[in-house]
Amino acid sequence: IKYYFRYMDDIVILHNDCSYSHKIVDEIKFFLWDRLRLRMKNNWQIFPTFSRGVDFLGYRLFGKYTLLRKKTIRNIKKSCKAIGNKVNRDRRINYHDFCSLNSFLGWTEKANCHRFDNKHIMKYQDAAWDFYFNVIWMGDNCD
Repeated sequence: IKYYFRYMDDIVILHNDCSYSHKIVDEIKFFLWDRLRLRMKNNWQIFPTFSRGVDFLGYRLFGKYTLLRKKTIRNIKKSCKAIGNKVNRDRRINYHDFCSLNSFLGWTEKANCHRFDNKHIMKYQDAAWDFYFNVIWMGDNCD
């Protein structure tokens, strides 16, 4: 029988007892191999999350709060600046911009970044509502 080794990726386990965490890792390794013929990567770690946080799915997760990843923040700022340039020149945003703003709101609602949200995203909410009402709702397809 040939086994093709596939590796497991992206699991986060949060617990306050280090020895219990090691026990859970061993049980997961056994389950993955015994039932699924998968191996867990060797670069797994156990570390305190309150000081460093867990970088996972575009967020940095800490014990009591969640932040956006720095690269995600940079990308949102860059996109919002381009949208702001359109709005400041009295041009209507397009469908891509509308979807981007809604996506950014989805990212920020799960993180503790209310001031960032207000400063960079919410100031274009009127333009997004205008696009929604005039283009999507009423069917005006002019850009």
